[in-house]
Amino acid sequence: MGAFMTLSERAKAAVLFWKRRPLLFLASICLDVLFVVLYGFVSAPFRDKLVEHFVVISTTASSLAPTAGTQAVQTGRSIIAMLLTDPAIVPYTWNVILLLILLALAAYVSYVLVNGVLWHVVHANVGRGVGNVTAGGHRPVWHESVARFASLNIWWGLLAALAHVISLGVALRASLMHIPTDSDVLGRALEILSALVFFTIVWWSYAQSSQPSGYRGFVNGINAFFSRWRVSLPTSLVVLVPLVGVNYLVVAVAATQPTVALIIGGLLFFALLSWARALFVLSQVNHVHT
Repeated sequence: MGAFMTLSERAKAAVLFWKRRPLLFLASICLDVLFVVLYGFVSAPFRDKLVEHFVVISTTASSLAPTAGTQAVQTGRSIIAMLLTDPAIVPYTWNVILLLILLALAAYVSYVLVNGVLWHVVHANVGRGVGNVTAGGHRPVWHESVARFASLNIWWGLLAALAHVISLGVALRASLMHIPTDSDVLGRALEILSALVFFTIVWWSYAQSSQPSGYRGFVNGINAFFSRWRVSLPTSLVVLVPLVGVNYLVVAVAATQPTVALIIGGLLFFALLSWARALFVLSQVNHVHT
């Protein structure tokens, strides 16, 4: 690989990277599938209980007397007061908070274990001579990489958890006020756009060839994305366009062939994620030209 590569050259190099390592490519896809299965299995009981509690909260709030119920859901402040003070709702509120914490921990542990290994593998193999290194200059073994990945994702995880809580709060408010969420097209579009931007910034921070742990790594990742925007933005678009395209393809096929959509869509999606990891790392190593 040359010292400087264009975006198209990096995209092709990312394909070539996995083409030369078919077994590693297959292992990468299997690990992504493992994360989905592991997280789904671990989080299912928490999510089921959350749904039950939300239904109870919504039903209880709707059945309250007009002065305590209908008027109480007119503002966000009234909703919070009702959730934290009404004797019929407070126990469910604290149960929801506990379940959200447990769900976040389950997501964090499964995500760090699987994706920490995946990013270590890509860093250790892309270019061989320019993979992930520590501040001391040595190339870490996989458990050191996973430990750094874990410390970095404490901060990204807190941001993701905050966004999730806000989303749940908005959904609960809409339910209490009987607002049809399907009609909020603009709000849904902004939510999806925010998630995509968050995804690309996070992955750009993961792809740095040398980064500190914890909060410093978190801040450096954000700075790297915006300071190198001439590289990070087009690279992110090249990754997001096919991912969004696969999503729409799966939705279209699922209408008539749900099993086929699940299998083909899943394979394409996870293959693209593997390609994206290599592309992001290559873009960090060769970040002068686009």
